[in-house]
Amino acid sequence: MTGTAPSNSERNGYLETIGRKSGQPRETEIWYAVTPGAIVILSGYHDNKDWFKNFQAQPRVRFRIGSDWHTGTMRVVDRSEPIDMEARWLLVEKYYGVTERTDELPNEWSQTGTVVAIDLD
Repeated sequence: MTGTAPSNSERNGYLETIGRKSGQPRETEIWYAVTPGAIVILSGYHDNKDWFKNFQAQPRVRFRIGSDWHTGTMRVVDRSEPIDMEARWLLVEKYYGVTERTDELPNEWSQTGTVVAIDLD
């Protein structure tokens, strides 16, 4: 891990999981947002992606933003945790240009996706 805090300025980040079958590193380009102490990702409309299955088998991951690597433990965020709604809003603000938070999230992705967090070391 670098000594720098993660940056939210890059368009995409790169999640490195360990393949649950191969045991080899697997890198996925992915949308992300940064919260204090964590990088958050929203798994689209289903959780059957390989990166999702990989981190469930091996939760230790690395995440690259630009040239900086960050390490941590990835987990599914419970809907009752405050970081869940914060992550959803941060991601729609960043990727959909939403400038005002309302009582309802703006699209199906933000409403139904699964929030995962990388709790940083």
